[in-house]
Amino acid sequence: MVTRQQIIAFVVLLLVVSAFGGVYQFYFKQRLEEYSKDQAYLDQLKGKLVALEKTFFKTRPDIVVDQWRGAVQPWVVAVEGRSRYFSPANMYEFEPVPEGKIPKFHYQEQLPRMLEQLQRDANVRGCIIPYTTFGMPTGESLGGHSVLKADVETWLRSVSLGCYMTRLLIDAKATRVNQVEIWPTRVQFDVLEMQTIGFSFEMSLENFVSLAEKMRRDSHYYTFEALRVENPYLRYPYAGGPPLQINMLLTTAKFLPDKSVLSTQPVGGQEIVTAAATGPAGAGARGQMSSSAADQLMKTLAGPSAPAPAAKAPEPPSGFWKNFRR
Repeated sequence: MVTRQQIIAFVVLLLVVSAFGGVYQFYFKQRLEEYSKDQAYLDQLKGKLVALEKTFFKTRPDIVVDQWRGAVQPWVVAVEGRSRYFSPANMYEFEPVPEGKIPKFHYQEQLPRMLEQLQRDANVRGCIIPYTTFGMPTGESLGGHSVLKADVETWLRSVSLGCYMTRLLIDAKATRVNQVEIWPTRVQFDVLEMQTIGFSFEMSLENFVSLAEKMRRDSHYYTFEALRVENPYLRYPYAGGPPLQINMLLTTAKFLPDKSVLSTQPVGGQEIVTAAATGPAGAGARGQMSSSAADQLMKTLAGPSAPAPAAKAPEPPSGFWKNFRR
């Protein structure tokens, strides 16, 4: 016969076992998994340390680091020098959302102001442009909706780019701008943010050649992705030549310094800044490592590498490709 004391003892034992099980499941199990991961990472570091000791036996660490910096620094200088060629200049200038102001109201104020200024510039130069928000929402469409500050600044950034590119045509003496379409940005080569803009406009051949030459000599990066030129006026009686119907895709690029892997290199959980070497690294010093050892060091520090995935080309704005079809 089961007594009352036995039942109480069994219940207490069950509660104790359940408590231990809960502590193990929700505390110790997670800690043990983290410990196993740390142990595997420690084994990996030990393996790399043994490989480094074998590769650079009797080599001074300061000379190893100097050799590595000397090999990487020319790349850093080259990247920094060429990055100025991929500076966006004032393409994306806009007034950011002030602190304490509702982002939607700021957008509804800035959008018409930017478009009205663009229209005034076009009127002064005698160029006909369409009313467009460059694919961004209108202020009226945001009624009753709550929008984020980041969304508003992204929209204003695209509108600023569209205005900048339209002014590029206006300043080049385009007689009419029919369409300006902005592609989504894409990252190529890990450090460049590429953006393609589609244009449909009318301009004389002389002015278009001057525009292309200006872009070729410009300090900023431009490249023509596609170009179609038509002459709808075979008998044009006026001087200066007929206005040509031009459709083109122009790509510009911006350097992304945060994604550049040449400025710093992680070594053992720390970063070594690739400052310029003050002279031949370890010249004449005892234990100077060979070039093959330096190459081996760079491969070891870099670790296993996989080919970067190719950037997927963004979809073009709907309907723009019809300008390139016959």
